[in-house]
Amino acid sequence: MTQIRITISALASPEIGTGHLRRMMALAEGFLDDLRIALCIHTTALGAEILKGHPFPPDRVALAIAPDDPAVAAIQLAGLLRAQPSHAVIVDNYYWRAETETVLRQPGTLLCVVDDLADRPHLADVLIDQNANQTDAAYRGLVPVNCRLGVGSRFCLLSRPFREQRARGIPGPAARIARDQIFISLGGGDPNRDLPRILHNLLELTDLRLSVATGSHVPDAAALRALAAARPDRIELALDSDRVAEQMQASAMAIAAGGTMTWERAVLGLPTLCLVIADNQVATAVWMEDQGMHRTFDMRGGWQDADFAAAFRAFAGDDAALMNYARRSSALVDGRGVQNAVALIRDEIAVA
Repeated sequence: MTQIRITISALASPEIGTGHLRRMMALAEGFLDDLRIALCIHTTALGAEILKGHPFPPDRVALAIAPDDPAVAAIQLAGLLRAQPSHAVIVDNYYWRAETETVLRQPGTLLCVVDDLADRPHLADVLIDQNANQTDAAYRGLVPVNCRLGVGSRFCLLSRPFREQRARGIPGPAARIARDQIFISLGGGDPNRDLPRILHNLLELTDLRLSVATGSHVPDAAALRALAAARPDRIELALDSDRVAEQMQASAMAIAAGGTMTWERAVLGLPTLCLVIADNQVATAVWMEDQGMHRTFDMRGGWQDADFAAAFRAFAGDDAALMNYARRSSALVDGRGVQNAVALIRDEIAVA
């Protein structure tokens, strides 16, 4: 049996976040269903800590620790590829663009880029963009003419727990919003230190339980632990949670950031007040709102408690809108994106 070697590079840090790595972990799961494939995952020290909680088989997955600086990590990655050639290299980081990708172009190595901005040129042989609001046309002129594109909701890279939750079945809209819990998360980090303030607001605004997922590396981790310990009747705090899908599935609604988690919530039909905390989240968040799939609250540049309270009350108090969000978002993402992306990349490796 001929072994296929694939190198995946996805950095994680408080500045970069963890979304790039987490969607590459989902893609890695899909590749490992093929016993011919062995992986090398190139990530930072924080990424390595996250991977410790993931049951990848050590005989088929090697780890290369990268520096936090994307430019230095790129030089290191190029060296790894020269020392141990791969059939394919997959990169997921906003650092990558045509001029930085030249170091990765090696004979016999397929270059796959994972993007979600469509704002810069690439040298990719394959490009994956999981954003449902994106189309192939967005990459016209940004990639070589023979680049294979996997763009849109058919390529949402969701981890196995979300795929399995969807396959087992999700509650109907009425049953969903009857649950007694709110899921709260800003993803793997909290760059603007908003989470404690959000929780204090919600403790006053609702009687529902608050199920929180964040990283143990966030600056307010100790304060969050203290708050959860003081209010165990109201707050469930999951640091570095490996059961986010369960937390979402058990919830009536979410107060959570945009980015990768948008599609995780959609596949479960979880009505969401989407907190926009970074510029790269705006386009998708606004598109989802325009499609009637969630509601947004822009937190960039600071926010007022009164404005958050008004947005929450308008969101949580409209049962008809909540059920519509659940119905429309769950129809958008079917949970088969990993399989579709793996098939696209494997087909290109076969003909490379």
